[in-house]
Amino acid sequence: MKIYNKKKFVFGIVWLSMMAFMVIMDVVKHEFDVNGVVTVLVGCLLGVDSLARSLSRKLTAEDRLEEQDERNQLIELKTKRRAFQIMQGMQLAGVLIFIAMGSLYDETHLTAMGAGCALLFTLSLGVSFFTEIYYERKN
Repeated sequence: MKIYNKKKFVFGIVWLSMMAFMVIMDVVKHEFDVNGVVTVLVGCLLGVDSLARSLSRKLTAEDRLEEQDERNQLIELKTKRRAFQIMQGMQLAGVLIFIAMGSLYDETHLTAMGAGCALLFTLSLGVSFFTEIYYERKN
């Protein structure tokens, strides 16, 4: 048996390991609920599908062809950019809300949460700035 796509193989092993761990934890705690069962089933399906695709030459070739498709790459770039913009907006909103609530109710832990959001927002701006400089120089 040959592994044609190592990333998908590792992904499948990790998913199956996590689902096995969840089942073991549910058995130890004696907590079985519908959400847990559905989660384990979906996780196992993802893991088995990834393993099957990583061990099949034909399916691996299809995956690589799909990854290299320009339209799929453009969609992925657009979705990642939009997700990054949304996260930055949520961080900025968190800064404003937590600092306003902290000063309004005179609670230092709310102000500290606002400072944490501000740190994340500043970090995301810095990462965006430096990656833009990197790709401007590269191209």
